[in-house]
Amino acid sequence: MAISLKIERLTHKEQGMFIIIVIVIVAVLANISLLGMSNTLYSTRLAAGFVQYSQAFQRAKLALTVSQNGLAGISKYAVSNNKPAISGAYPQFIAFKGTQVPAWHYIEQQKLWRDDRYSVLERNKNGLITSAYIIEKLLIVDAATSSGYFRITVKGWGSDAKTAVTLQSLVKSGVSVTRLTWQIIH
Repeated sequence: MAISLKIERLTHKEQGMFIIIVIVIVAVLANISLLGMSNTLYSTRLAAGFVQYSQAFQRAKLALTVSQNGLAGISKYAVSNNKPAISGAYPQFIAFKGTQVPAWHYIEQQKLWRDDRYSVLERNKNGLITSAYIIEKLLIVDAATSSGYFRITVKGWGSDAKTAVTLQSLVKSGVSVTRLTWQIIH
């Protein structure tokens, strides 16, 4: 009888240990699943950000091509009160706060990219602005070929207004238009 009581007490203790082990295992598995969920959410946000940036970059590249093709149609690069005579067409420098600054700096600092009085806007079929560009006539002229040099600055936006890419290109225009170089500004 004494032996059977000891065996009964041991089985009760073993059942209590088993429950504790099961609870610990369930807690560990719950933590692992929460970490997995956290990583999934982070990866989704990262992928969405990449898609937004890629879309903004593609829109900026398209605006660069459109502006380069429209270069021949612009004849006047002048400003009055820092507003261009022809939307998006600027001389190389404009007066701002008592100093001469590149036009694209002025547009960027004053946040005028979405204002069609200052830049040329590209819109999608729903009327939302997808990109904008300005063209600056540089002071450099190739005397031998009468070619002019231009700086084209474009800004493209992703689906959300927060994601933007700014590209800049140096172009030589004479008999034909040649892109000399381009860079990502931000």
